Amino acid sequence: MNDFPSRFLVNVAPSGDDLPPGFVVNGQQPKRAAYRGALIPMSVDEDGNVSFDSDAGILGGLKSAFTLPGDVMEGRARVPQSSAMPGGESTENIGRVLDLATTVSPVNPGITAGDRAIPGVLKATRVEKPVVPTTEELDKIGAADLKAPASKFDATSSSAANHSRKVQREFFDDGIGPVEAPKTFEELKAVEDVPPDSVFTASNLQSLRDSFKSIAEGATGADRDAAIRAIKRFDQYLPEIDEASVLAGSPAATQKLFERGYGNRDAAQRSNGLTGELDRAATGISERAEARAQSAANPGRSLDDSISSKADSLFKRPKEVSGYSDAEIAALNRTIAGGVARREARRIGYHLAGGSPARPTLAAIGGGIGTWLGDVPGGIIGAAVPTGVGLAAKSIANVLAKRDLNKAAELMRMRSPLYQERVANPQISIITPDAIADRAAIARTLLLEALHQKDKR
Repeated sequence: MNDFPSRFLVNVAPSGDDLPPGFVVNGQQPKRAAYRGALIPMSVDEDGNVSFDSDAGILGGLKSAFTLPGDVMEGRARVPQSSAMPGGESTENIGRVLDLATTVSPVNPGITAGDRAIPGVLKATRVEKPVVPTTEELDKIGAADLKAPASKFDATSSSAANHSRKVQREFFDDGIGPVEAPKTFEELKAVEDVPPDSVFTASNLQSLRDSFKSIAEGATGADRDAAIRAIKRFDQYLPEIDEASVLAGSPAATQKLFERGYGNRDAAQRSNGLTGELDRAATGISERAEARAQSAANPGRSLDDSISSKADSLFKRPKEVSGYSDAEIAALNRTIAGGVARREARRIGYHLAGGSPARPTLAAIGGGIGTWLGDVPGGIIGAAVPTGVGLAAKSIANVLAKRDLNKAAELMRMRSPLYQERVANPQISIITPDAIADRAAIARTLLLEALHQKDKR
């Protein structure tokens, strides 16, 4: 077994693979298969010897399928049924019935092999797809995590002052001083000058981080870069603090809550920049684009155009996209340009219901054809058809634009600790006995139909 990748093997339950007592071949009792291939016809015995096995892998599934009808007719296998039927519940051959069904109506055979990879488990449980958290959910959970450690961690003010001096020395070593970054150094100096007999709390650390963030959002050049760097350096305050400076609480536990809280809050803010869900005013790209498209000052402006324009404006403000990942930037670019279907709908809408110079000509052609087919009423309808098609195309482009924007926002929410926790710990749904009975009934129907077809032949 050491010579073969374990992911291609399936553990075989001893109870289902025991050999009859005294069963021998050439004077020796054969070794039981300890593992069987999930995809290929091979097995590994108790001593690690690999051999061909026609009952394993995809070949085993085909063999199981084609031999089942005969086994049932000769009494070697039971027809699946629920507990309400005479003779009681029988579900042991459901897998073989499904092999038969998928052989008659083929699907990827790896699916049936994979279903046997964990016998009795995948047939009774279902792994649910992780739910992407909403913007409001991330904001609420992030705020709760950031407030949780506020009264649980205290440190000496000298530890914060020493950390500030360390950060200032690093800046000086890189040629950044109070002249180049006045606001950042003012904040660092304030931390350094805290009275030595005072206490530095988790709330103080949060306030300091928020101050650096405000500087980064309002400053430019070296001051902005220094503030961003100061945030990262003070994020290392808790991991670097010495035990003698801790007065109460756990630095590790507080740091974990901070990382989770800031991660979820930042993801909420990135998503909110596109959707505006957290703000009372229309601040998100989606809301502002809809308002602009409906404004009397923008006649003919479609939602598609407005979303593209607003998304494109983000890239003209580097601070807005500095925290985005490569995947999120790619999603924003797609929001601007659109996919093939959206671009085609946009083009048709422009030519038939937009500002294209060809629009009057197309309406005239439509009217002429309509008049030829249906006199004056036909001409009126024919002239309106191009515009109607164009408006429909613009509506499609609008829907696709909102979808692209929502996908970009969803991608931002997926880069959150909460979503990653859901991926790492997916919910498992247990299939109820009623569902198992329903499956047995379906399997019974499939098998009886197969036997009927065999009798006809």
